[in-house]
Amino acid sequence: MKLQDINFEVISNSHTKKELISDSKIFHLSEVNAVIKEIKNWHGYKQTPLYSLKNLAKKLNICEIYYKDEGERFVLESFKALGAYAVNQVIKKNLYDRTKKLFTTQELCSDTSTEFLKDLTITCATDGNYGRAVAWACQMFGCQSVIFLHEAVTQTRENEIAKYGAKIVRVRGSYDDSVVQCYKEAEINNRIVVSDTSWEGYEDIPRLVMQGYSIIAQEITEQLSDNLPTHIFVPAGVGGLLCCIAGYFAQNFPGKRTAVVSVEPIKSKCVYQSIKEGKRVVLQGDYNSFMGCLCAGEVSSVAWEIIKGSVDASIIISDNAAKQTMKFLYDGIADGKRIFSGESGCSSLAALLAVKDDSKSLNVLNINEKSRILLIGTEGATDKEVFSSITGHKF
Repeated sequence: MKLQDINFEVISNSHTKKELISDSKIFHLSEVNAVIKEIKNWHGYKQTPLYSLKNLAKKLNICEIYYKDEGERFVLESFKALGAYAVNQVIKKNLYDRTKKLFTTQELCSDTSTEFLKDLTITCATDGNYGRAVAWACQMFGCQSVIFLHEAVTQTRENEIAKYGAKIVRVRGSYDDSVVQCYKEAEINNRIVVSDTSWEGYEDIPRLVMQGYSIIAQEITEQLSDNLPTHIFVPAGVGGLLCCIAGYFAQNFPGKRTAVVSVEPIKSKCVYQSIKEGKRVVLQGDYNSFMGCLCAGEVSSVAWEIIKGSVDASIIISDNAAKQTMKFLYDGIADGKRIFSGESGCSSLAALLAVKDDSKSLNVLNINEKSRILLIGTEGATDKEVFSSITGHKF
């Protein structure tokens, strides 16, 4: 259970504010309930499990530890499946603009809309899981997809996206390079970009993606009832899920403020660096990491507007921490339960294990024996080859 040969850093956010900004209204319960009503109609929807890790909490001298396992989210084994809500809404808007008819999701999933959707193509750039969610949604709702992958995305992840009928385009360089190329080609080829990151002039669709993620926060509050966590550790990436969790709890529980802690790889620390400098920072150079789905050089602009005032602290960890934690989860660290967690999904627990013996970090995070910590495990074994290489499991 003790991590070996790792590095980590922790900072608090001196810019955290108690008041809410206007954009947080997208996480109000009325908005979230509308999203839930839609996604509950999708085939295979169910709440993902939230495990109480009593034995681990006792070992770490923490009151309670919970693990929200998004590895059981639909068939995609990742929270990113919920971002497909944006695909659903974009298709419906496109159809309405052309036909003046409001199509239901059931009609999208039948032959009713085939004639109108055969020439519609949705596109995005991805580190892996989000692109797979978009391809899955496009196949489910009846349109085409083109997914852009940067050079560090593994062949296994490419194969998982392609099996949902997506056309794959490889781009030299980083994730951010693939975002730029995706947008350029979309303009030329009349494709609709449905991205989970935002930039100036492109904000409405990323908001829809984040609203899809808000189901996670709603499920957490239902599963824990009134026993809300004191801390939530959230893997960051471009910041969509982090923004969603922070915005939801700040909006709906202002009197019971839960501390939200971002988690990133040391090499891909755009949230950490932005919090440190008090402004969005663009990383330079190589920021690829073993935690592949967290590799981003810049925080989404929409997400940053909430993150900057409602995320309480940030932790960056080395790749070794994630590798060891993947193995720990598979071996049963979670009270003997074998959890299949991917290289990014395990990062929330990896961060907690990294800081557990460092009194200075625990003080910064205000973690003590009374803390109730919730860890969001954002993905299961979405790259089977990598998972097997770390855990020894044979699929």
